[in-house]
Amino acid sequence: MGSRLQTSLIALLVGVGCTPQLKPGTDRADVGSVDAPRVDVGAAVDAPRDAPRPVTTQTSCPDAQDVGCGLVEIPGGTLTVGVLESIHTIDGSPEQPMITVGPVALDAYEVTVARFRRFWEVAASLPMLRSVTYPGGSVPLAEGPNEPVTTTLYANCNWTTTAGQREQHPINCIDWYTAQAFCAWDGGRLPTDAEWEFAARGREVGGLSAGRIYPWGDEDPLPRCDRARWNQDACAGEDSARTRRIGSFSPTPDLPGARLWDLAGNVYEWTADNFVHYSDSDHVGCWGALPAGRRNPVCNVAPRGARTLRGGSWFFTSVLVLRSASRFGVNEGGVTTGVGLPLYGAGVRCARTR
Repeated sequence: MGSRLQTSLIALLVGVGCTPQLKPGTDRADVGSVDAPRVDVGAAVDAPRDAPRPVTTQTSCPDAQDVGCGLVEIPGGTLTVGVLESIHTIDGSPEQPMITVGPVALDAYEVTVARFRRFWEVAASLPMLRSVTYPGGSVPLAEGPNEPVTTTLYANCNWTTTAGQREQHPINCIDWYTAQAFCAWDGGRLPTDAEWEFAARGREVGGLSAGRIYPWGDEDPLPRCDRARWNQDACAGEDSARTRRIGSFSPTPDLPGARLWDLAGNVYEWTADNFVHYSDSDHVGCWGALPAGRRNPVCNVAPRGARTLRGGSWFFTSVLVLRSASRFGVNEGGVTTGVGLPLYGAGVRCARTR
């Protein structure tokens, strides 16, 4: 199943689908408008236009009320990563019990083209990043950042050399090194494989229990994009893109301060970890049950090699990829080995150690 889906990920398909039918209570409040919703920042709704706006610790967000800015604090905890049977997930079995992650803050949204553009404007002047520090150890970088593939070269890529109509869409066609470099410049890092899964299904929030199937609960999404942008042509993208603007779909319940938008669908999100199957022998020290469990694991086998993507993308027609336990291993260079096509479904969401 996993190999077939990976082959499908890089296939270049064209065409637009039907108009999406969004489920009330789970879609964004301003469907049809230009602006995506904004993260709660504690300011009064009726604040005067000239009132100073709060800043965030996100370097890419000089104004906390910019579209796509904001952080969600997650206290951390212990969960069973993965599921028991492989038929219920993609590369997410067998179970890995007693995995503990510490407190972390995640971007409320996938990183937008506009946020990435602020990084790219100064990237050439930044020192080479050699490694990134994690609670479970440092992660080395073998290369520096690279400019994402442009819309001009491949229409499914959202990046343009100058600001265009997709500024509120997630950046995609981006490699792992560039995603990590962006996050470090932004004041954070890529989330670990385990942190991402804890945020999506391990935290108990707003009546949602730990171990749920999707970020919003256990209910399968409809093919018509009621809860996530997926299923290729079953619903349309926006702004001539295959993606939707960030903030189109959120998990429920939609609680202020706990909103993590588009964890499932739209674009896959890079994590820090080398991709290692849970079923592989434990000599690599990444997975495998230990009597005392594992705390803050980060799979750091080699500076090069496949990295783990999470969350599913607009491309796939199987709900399995949207499930929070599903994982995907992809070349860290952001292109498909032997084919050379950019990963239209690869984006980024940053984390911060607390």
